[in-house]
This record gives sequence, C-alpha cells and structure tokens, in this order.
Amino acid sequence: MSAFAAFKPASSEVHVESKVDALPILLESMATCSSFVPSFSNTILKPNSILHGLHKDEYLIFRGNYTLKVHSGAILLNNLHPVVVGSSHLVVTNSSESLPIISCSCSESRSELKSNDFNQLFPSHDSIIEIFNVDNGLPEIGDLYPPLEDHYFRSSGAYSFELILPDLIINCTSVYLDRHTQRSLVKLAKESSTLVVYGVPTSGKTTIAKSLLNTALLLGNLEVAYLDLDPESTSALIPGCLSYTLHSKPVYGSFLPSQKGSNPKDLHFYWGFQSYLSSPLRYLQLCEELIQHHQGSDRVPLIVKFPSYIKGYGRDILTKIVQLLQANHLIYLTHRNAVQLNGFEASDAFEAQDNPDSEVTAPFKEFTAVKSLRAVRKSSEISKKDLFVRNKLLHFHQTEEGNFDFKPIISKLPSRLSFKYISAISVLNYDLDDSSLAFETNKLAEATIMGIFVSPKKNFKTDGLYLNGLDFLSMNCQFICLCLVHSLDLDNDFVNLYLPLDPSCPEKLQIHLEKGKRLILARGEGVIPSVEMVTMDRFEPIVPYIDSAAKKRIGGVWKPRRGISRKNQG
Repeated sequence: MSAFAAFKPASSEVHVESKVDALPILLESMATCSSFVPSFSNTILKPNSILHGLHKDEYLIFRGNYTLKVHSGAILLNNLHPVVVGSSHLVVTNSSESLPIISCSCSESRSELKSNDFNQLFPSHDSIIEIFNVDNGLPEIGDLYPPLEDHYFRSSGAYSFELILPDLIINCTSVYLDRHTQRSLVKLAKESSTLVVYGVPTSGKTTIAKSLLNTALLLGNLEVAYLDLDPESTSALIPGCLSYTLHSKPVYGSFLPSQKGSNPKDLHFYWGFQSYLSSPLRYLQLCEELIQHHQGSDRVPLIVKFPSYIKGYGRDILTKIVQLLQANHLIYLTHRNAVQLNGFEASDAFEAQDNPDSEVTAPFKEFTAVKSLRAVRKSSEISKKDLFVRNKLLHFHQTEEGNFDFKPIISKLPSRLSFKYISAISVLNYDLDDSSLAFETNKLAEATIMGIFVSPKKNFKTDGLYLNGLDFLSMNCQFICLCLVHSLDLDNDFVNLYLPLDPSCPEKLQIHLEKGKRLILARGEGVIPSVEMVTMDRFEPIVPYIDSAAKKRIGGVWKPRRGISRKNQG
C-alpha cells in the first residue's frame, strides 16, 4: 500500500494507477485546440447543457465555467486523472491559466462502464459526457474592473462555456504533463506522504501541486491537505494569507475562494504582504505554526507549495521548512529545457546565471530526496498586479451560494462597528511608539483592507486606539476574516466597514462578539482596489463647440476645421 493510501480507507473513486491509458499524442506535445469536431451524429444540444459522444483518442478543450458529468466510457482529465462514471466536477477557467483537457481513452472494464441508457443516444461511440452551464457571475468582474474584462469567458450565446476548435482564433494552451512528469507524479504520490513543490518563478508550481493533490485523492485518500506558503501566489484562497486547507474532491481548473465549503480544520494566517522580505522571521514563524497544525491533526497526505525563493535566505527558509515537515520528497521545477509559451521570456537574474540543477538541489539532498521536473512557462495576458486585484475582488464579492456579485462595494451602506468592541488598530510593519499616532488612527486605517483578529486579552496598553505593530505580533491573535475599512467616525466612536458578501464572515464575527471578545484591526499593505471606492457612473462629457458627427455641407467648402461648429453653420 502507498504511503498516501495508508492514512485513510480507500474511497469509491477509480484509482489513477492503470485503469485508463493516457493518450500518447497529449504526452508528446501540448494541445492548443480540440481534436473533437461536433456534428449531428455526436452532439445533442439541450437548453442548459450539451451532450457529446466521443470516440477513443478524441479530446476536448473548453473555456468558460462548466460542470463536467461522465455518463459512460473512460474519460481522463488532463490526460492523467480518470473521472468516475456518474460523477460531476465543477471547472472554472480563466485567461491566465492553461485550460483543462478532457480526453476519451480505453479502459480495462469498458463494457462495464458503458452499461447505461445513454448508449442509445450514441451507440457507436466509446464515451458520453455532458457539459452543463454554470452561471456564477464571474465574467461580470470586468464590469467592475476593466483590465479583467476578458479574464473570464463572457458568453454571448446560450452556454457559459465554449469548445476550442481549430478555427477559433484565440491564444489558448491546455494543461500539459509530459510522459516523464506523469510517471513521476504518480510514483511520488504513491510513495510519499509529504511533498514540497518549489522552483523558478512562473514555472507551473500551482499546476503541479494541484495535479499531485488530485492524484493523491484518486489513489484512495478521503482527504488531502494543501499548504500554500507562497505570499506571491495569484491563486491564494484568502488574499494576504498563508493557508492550510483540506480537500476531499479533485480541483480541476482554477482555485476559487470558498467560505461555505471550507473544512473546520482549515487554517488561515494573515500575512498581509506580497513577499517574505517584509518580515522574514515572522514569515518563518507562521509557516512553523501551520506545520504544527498539520502535525497535530489527523495525519493526512500533505502537498506544500513553496514560493520561488531558491537562493540565499529563501533557500535557508526552505531548508528549515523541509526539516520541520520531514518531507519525503522535494519537487524542483527547473527552467532548463522548459516548455515556454506565449513568447515567455525570463527576466529573473537567477536564470541569467548558470545555476545548474545539481547546485540548486544539492543543499536539500542531505535530508530528503529531490526530483527535478521540466517547468511549463507561460506569459500571462494579465499582469500580476491585476491578478492580486482579482483575488481581492473575488474574496469580497462571493456570495453564500458560491456565486459572485460585482456591484461596487460602496453601492451598499457600510456596517458600523462600535469602538467598544475594538481594543486597538495596528499596522504590521510599523514599529513606532509615537503618541501622535493616537490622534491619527484614521489615517492608518481608512480606505484600507484590514484583518479582524480576536484579542487574547481584554486590557493592554495602547496610545488611544493605536497599537505598535511589533506589540501586536507578540500577542498571537486569532485571525477571523478580512474587512474593508471605509472610514472612522471619531465623533461617534464607530468604524464604518464592509465585510465579504459571504454571510459566514459576519456570522463568525458575531459569535466572537456574543462571547464578549475584544477585536483588533491590523493590516499589512492593505491596498484597496480603487474601483471599490470610486463610483463607476458612466456619462457622456459635454464639451462646447466640438462635434465629431458628420454634417451636411452648408453653403460653401467644408475642408479644414470640419467638425468645429461655427456660429452660422448649425
């Protein structure tokens, strides 16, 4: 039995081992469009879904949001993970990540998998799948923040997804795992209980980590833990947080924030910055506490994603973390012989030097095994800055149903939190004992994103509401949720703030207040997306005497100055 599978009883999922064969063509090169071509003989359109009958070795790539359901046959996702007949999987895609690929393969138990009524619809086909609409409001994020207008597919037709065909002119790539990478992922997942993924920037760390997570689940584990230690991650579940989450279902497509579906054992520590350099010692402390949380719970398989800190002090931090985890394997995604897409060009000084893999991995081989895998690198059409804005918008605009409402935050009245519940307001990297800050707390907090924490004690020394950042960090406060501070009403002793739309956030806050707990508001960089605080009313500017509309010629030649209305020319 594998080290992964030893932790939990086997689930009902089909194991990833050898039941379904990968398509050789997808192991040799990356697909940029579907090989499947819809026709009257293989496609049935329904009001809310589309049925497809597939022949062996056909594959499909969709963009958009959809739910995949397999009715019969042998189906692989990303040419690696078998999908159980009758199961459904939500898939969310965006323009900055490679698209999942759905392929039809052969199976050792094909006749058994095909024994259902759907075979009457496509009797000559090997597999039958159905793609359902998912209307979750994600495409409307571009209405609030125009740089993300095309980030999530916005359908103009009846379906929330689109099949990528050869004649569709878009810049598209699918998830690509070559033969060596596939074999390595399955072998590592079977033999190891703790795996750490690290590598050069933009090397596909999230894709590899998700593939390991999915593989571990399909090997028979009921739960797999995922530890994201990357402050620079553009797939963070809660912006500004280092997160430990438990997963019981495979994750195909993008990670999305989810309060409703979160596990009670999930743990999020507010970090507040986009690099460990803001406070390396505190970063290491939070990593250690997350590791202790994992080791103190039921030991489930663990996948760790480490940031791109592979030289200097970053390497020392990784060494410390690997030792604390007692990791079985490190997976290093190397820039050497990497697949480079969309005209990717490395700008990191590390890659301009020699830095052979043997030198990069040598310090870790004393206490763990290291596996080097080929990176897949893609130039994103969306800047990293805009992706960080996206994460904040997703977090604050997700509703209870798992949908999104992207009306500006200020379109609703803020909540009011009395000062009697607040012990202090702090800024994490402010080591200032300046009494004047007691009278300027509003300048530290207004128009920022702040974390709400439970204070471990009711009484402690502050200057007014201001608490020194180092004093706050020494108190080991419990993080509850993020909030968007609109303003401080110093005359009436209220904080006007907005909480995420998900009702679970105010519910958690209310529970602590009913217990008589005191709160501390603290922030890191705290930058609010400007669109949250500026009304987006659209109007046509009125500029006198200038008109670009075509006009009839009136009594003479109309050459220069055309479009400039004059006194006698209408």
